[in-house]
Amino acid sequence: MTMTKTRITQKELARLANVSQSMVSLVLNHSGKQIQEETRERILALAERYNYQANPLARQLRNGQSEFVNIVSSGALSFFIPDLIQLLETELSRRGYRTMLSHLDALRPDCLDAVRSMMAFDFSGTIVLDHFIEPSRRNPWEIAELFNEYDNVIFFIEPPGVAGCTALGVDYGSGVCEAVRHLVLRGCRKIGIALNDMNSLAMTGRLDGYRAGLQQSNLPFLPELCWVAEDHGLTGLAGMVRPQLAEMICRHLYFEQKCDAIIASNDEWAIGIIKALRRSGCRVPEDVAVIGYDNIAILCQCSEPELSSIDMNTQHLAEALIELLMNKVKGKSAAPGRKVKTRLVVRASS
Repeated sequence: MTMTKTRITQKELARLANVSQSMVSLVLNHSGKQIQEETRERILALAERYNYQANPLARQLRNGQSEFVNIVSSGALSFFIPDLIQLLETELSRRGYRTMLSHLDALRPDCLDAVRSMMAFDFSGTIVLDHFIEPSRRNPWEIAELFNEYDNVIFFIEPPGVAGCTALGVDYGSGVCEAVRHLVLRGCRKIGIALNDMNSLAMTGRLDGYRAGLQQSNLPFLPELCWVAEDHGLTGLAGMVRPQLAEMICRHLYFEQKCDAIIASNDEWAIGIIKALRRSGCRVPEDVAVIGYDNIAILCQCSEPELSSIDMNTQHLAEALIELLMNKVKGKSAAPGRKVKTRLVVRASS
């Protein structure tokens, strides 16, 4: 009977040769580092004897011949991130690159070791789509800082705690400014906005755009027309919408402040607001116009009426990220402060 032998691993070769696994890796991958000839010959002889076969993918990743780009994300994904990843994969493939998708959990105690293991592969470049901020750590930014120590790493949105990184920004406010001007043109004069918090770049950017739109339309900024979930002890970002949130927004901005338009932090909030308004007998957009944020097609088109929303301009984001990465790979300096503008997509709700 023929026996099928399981392929030997570098770890097993290291045990047989009485050396470390890293030493075996250096010899088998023909590293230029100085290694005693007797040790090298012993490892190579064992590899031949046991018919060692390297993992071709791992070899390509190590020597850089495969032109792999690493895309790193976390579990806390905004709705537009999967679309962004798909666009990145398509464009990178067109340019002759393969992509490796890496998921990282900042809550795991071995997260830093996972980053080091991941980045041990010789990627052509790495696109980091999350800041991996973990407040429980002594340094909440240390994961992003570790990524930034490696070559050809770019970030989607600059991590505020990381100096000297290469990053692409988003002009979160341009779409909100456009939305305010659009609402004014259709006759709205008391425009409210619902935000999650007043700390994150995404929310402060929205607020800046709101202020700019009001100023350009010669309307005053009234703090009472700015509803903030955090002020009410609520966490309302995408995926964590609480049932009472939409009701609270409608009660304050529509029934108490008499707003004739509401701009929501995301599409889920906006759809919840429309439902709450219609339950109260309010017509959208005749009595109050509603605009969302993210422009998630399946949500916006299934809303009744169809939801106007601020689009993240994902196609341009993907193109700009890849351009930034290619310049980094080629050793070209990136223009500081580049941002991709968000834009309004008008539908029936406004």
